Amino acid sequence: MSSELPLPVGCVASCRACAHRRWKAEASAIQKEQFLAQTLHPWRHVLHPLRQPEPARRWGYRTRVRLSTQWIEGAWAWGMEPRGDFLALPQCPIHAPWLNAFFADLLSVLPGPPLLPLRYLVQAGRLTTLVVKVMPERAVSLARELQSLIQPVLARHPAVAALWLHAHPAAGRRLFAKRGWFCLQGPSWVQDECGLWHGPTAFQQALPELHQASVEEAVRWLQPQAGDAVIDLYCGIGSTLRLWRELGLPTLGVESTPETVEAARRNAPGAEVLVGYCASRLPQLRAWAAGQTGRRLRVYLNPPRLGIEPEISHWLATELRPTRLAYLSCSPGTLARDLHLLTQHGYQVCRLQPYDFFPQTLHVETLACLEIEA
Repeated sequence: MSSELPLPVGCVASCRACAHRRWKAEASAIQKEQFLAQTLHPWRHVLHPLRQPEPARRWGYRTRVRLSTQWIEGAWAWGMEPRGDFLALPQCPIHAPWLNAFFADLLSVLPGPPLLPLRYLVQAGRLTTLVVKVMPERAVSLARELQSLIQPVLARHPAVAALWLHAHPAAGRRLFAKRGWFCLQGPSWVQDECGLWHGPTAFQQALPELHQASVEEAVRWLQPQAGDAVIDLYCGIGSTLRLWRELGLPTLGVESTPETVEAARRNAPGAEVLVGYCASRLPQLRAWAAGQTGRRLRVYLNPPRLGIEPEISHWLATELRPTRLAYLSCSPGTLARDLHLLTQHGYQVCRLQPYDFFPQTLHVETLACLEIEA
């Protein structure tokens, strides 16, 4: 099955990031559906077929990437570091073509080390960040030196709205730090394809149209109405918060990073958004829910790969007990764990709808729709 198609143009044979790159879309879908049926075995009877993107969107869709950099024979190369070995990826077919062209142009004008100890190249939609391994104090002069070099490059690539420099002396252990941010050119905030504001560190889905389809499915399941209130956990930059607010519903969101919370507040005016891990915000969640007297509560969750925090799962299952939940998961394993806990406390899994957010890879997102009798 894995050798049905030739290696895509620009794909490096030794790269293992995209396990399905030689597979036909149908074969990839079958494998993912079989994996889900096995991992989510107790609920396989409510598992629906995988929703895939249009064929033209299966390649060249990534505009949100983090790439390692290395100075090789007098020039910057960019790629990945599997098992610590650097692998250059100058024309990755998963990346948007304009992104590959921009990276090549940008890195061709940048000075090498020791003047510029570049560690990572990060793209978040239309925002680019150069992560350099220096103290923030040293980066003040470095930022000035780089501005004249990058201005002509940005003029040639209108798809990129802004370029940031992030000075992080411990880069490699952790991607971003709180200090050391310098905007070399362009605005501090930009809007994505859906009109959502975000900054340089924000997470965004790779295929917005499929994410939107998952949100629409969640709305059909939750059936929010006037008089309801919504708790949106792991709310990101506020794509779903904005929806609940447009429906006129009291809304509470929680997200872990200050920049993401600021974006969520911009994107969903009127929503209350708390910064921190959801479990650490349980006292505020309890108080807010208690204040929604007479309102039916709906809950939407979109946690990271680790899944729902145990304290939150327990609170939802034994204390809050909303009649309907919608849970978008990027990890079938942690989804199965969380569904086991919820079903042990009376919830029924009514629908599992998978989405192919990352074509050519092993990854699959799944929307779980749960219900409990009032």
